Amino acid sequence: MQIYLRVTIVLSLAITIGLIGCALSDSEITVYPVKIDDRMLIPLNRTTFKVSIARQDVIYWSPAFKLPPRRLRNCVVVDRKNWAGEYIDGSGKLSMVGGKFYKEPSYPDTFYVNGWRWWSITIKSWFGLYEKMARE
Repeated sequence: MQIYLRVTIVLSLAITIGLIGCALSDSEITVYPVKIDDRMLIPLNRTTFKVSIARQDVIYWSPAFKLPPRRLRNCVVVDRKNWAGEYIDGSGKLSMVGGKFYKEPSYPDTFYVNGWRWWSITIKSWFGLYEKMARE
């Protein structure tokens, strides 16, 4: 019975996540960070970016926090998968090139995965099931 409940919850979440993902506009893109801690994959908070080609503008927010969206400065925007900007305080730069996200300075042991992988890691972590990083 407990396995049935877990499978039902996971399938319900997967369907909901799929529907939410389809609702994103052509100007939004989300990045999904994961940290390696003692070879375990730990999901970090995802961040959504909304770009404007006309205004050469990028705003961003983390759905996990109830904070207002923030804006990058000195932005160059080609499209939602190709843009660059820096934090307002000048402490770092963010960019996306061909859909691959870059952050300067970067954090050690942190990398970005696709949305499905991130949600898989996240849902497993809710049940105390952490993925292990394969040996290199």
